[in-house]
Amino acid sequence: MRWLQVNWTPERKTAVRELWGKGYSAGQIAGMLDIITTRNAVIGLVHRQGYTRPLRPKPPKPEPKPMTMKPPPPPAPPAPPIPAGFLNLPLEDLHPWNCRWPAGGDRDTPYTFCGQVAREGSPYCHDHHRKAYSR
Repeated sequence: MRWLQVNWTPERKTAVRELWGKGYSAGQIAGMLDIITTRNAVIGLVHRQGYTRPLRPKPPKPEPKPMTMKPPPPPAPPAPPIPAGFLNLPLEDLHPWNCRWPAGGDRDTPYTFCGQVAREGSPYCHDHHRKAYSR
């Protein structure tokens, strides 16, 4: 590879200084000059001559938000009472004859089911069948 020797005339140096000051990149400046040169040649000239760019204003820092104290969340309501006879069977322990009336299922407790003997033709025991189908 042959090295290009660039003849930096005072006019070309002035053009590079002005374009550099306007914020153009070294590659863009190399393409704008009236000679064939590389971006590295432009970078070398800029550093040797000590050309600087105008300082850009820094974006303002956002002001910190004041800390606010959040009130603690209200306590969870108590779980509804489990009716008498409710066996609290987990799903995997249910048989086809067990009542499928659910209880629990919130974030802290898994679903359990009544488990009493289901009414014939219904998935629920007598009491839960009445609750489910009352109008």
